[in-house]
Amino acid sequence: MIRTLSVYSKDQSLDSKGRGLLADAREFLKTKTITNIRAVRRYYLEGVTEEDFQTLHEKLLVESVWQEAVSDVDFYPELIHRVEVAYKPGMMNPEIRSLKEAAEALGIKSLQAADSCWVYIFEGDHVDSTEMDTVIGRLVMNPLIETIRVQRPSTLVMEGKPGKIESIALRDMSEGELLTLSQDTLFLTLHEMQTIQNYFRSIGRDPYDAEIEALAQTWSEHCGHKTFKAKLTIDGVERPPLFKRLKDSTKAINHPRVVSCFEDNSGVFKLNDD
Repeated sequence: MIRTLSVYSKDQSLDSKGRGLLADAREFLKTKTITNIRAVRRYYLEGVTEEDFQTLHEKLLVESVWQEAVSDVDFYPELIHRVEVAYKPGMMNPEIRSLKEAAEALGIKSLQAADSCWVYIFEGDHVDSTEMDTVIGRLVMNPLIETIRVQRPSTLVMEGKPGKIESIALRDMSEGELLTLSQDTLFLTLHEMQTIQNYFRSIGRDPYDAEIEALAQTWSEHCGHKTFKAKLTIDGVERPPLFKRLKDSTKAINHPRVVSCFEDNSGVFKLNDD
């Protein structure tokens, strides 16, 4: 069974996400019929007991000082000018990873799976559907990783089936074929593709699809930070990579409010002396 919790601001003035979206819609898209936008955070919690659901409600998901929540009901079901935007199935939802860790810290054992999404409510005397769709497409949703949810999911538990293992005939590919393969799925340079090709030539076999995908992801700009780590030559003089220069300058400044930097996926600094 999936329980839902819809969390919203007690006062419109506290809905920074909705107000910010409305301001952007007016400034950049010149909308005229939308007079207000409300943003509601919705959580889907599968398998959770009533006691654990209340614990998540009271101790984790709702800031009672400025937020309220309704459970297991559709938020404002009479409104037609609204949309629910969620991550596509299989996409990483960073918030849910943190939610599960926090739930475990609270001693919650019944939570089998969870998901979160945003519900946007568009208000106005005569909201133009074209304007609303433009706001959704331009300001709200990233179609590469998100989708519009039109019905309640029956389960949040992801189940997969073993796929077919494919060997990629990389060793005999020409430069053009390497570039085509890269442009289709891998997004590496020709030099990088040739480096991978030469490696598999040296070990006498072609790579499996999972192997070459893992290499491409590891070598990608997102994971490998090639721009930051690349060697630089400026006016004929070799300079340290940008990443090293950033680290060295931060270390040299040694600002007293910087607690930790370049040690993990985020830095830590003091907001004040407390």
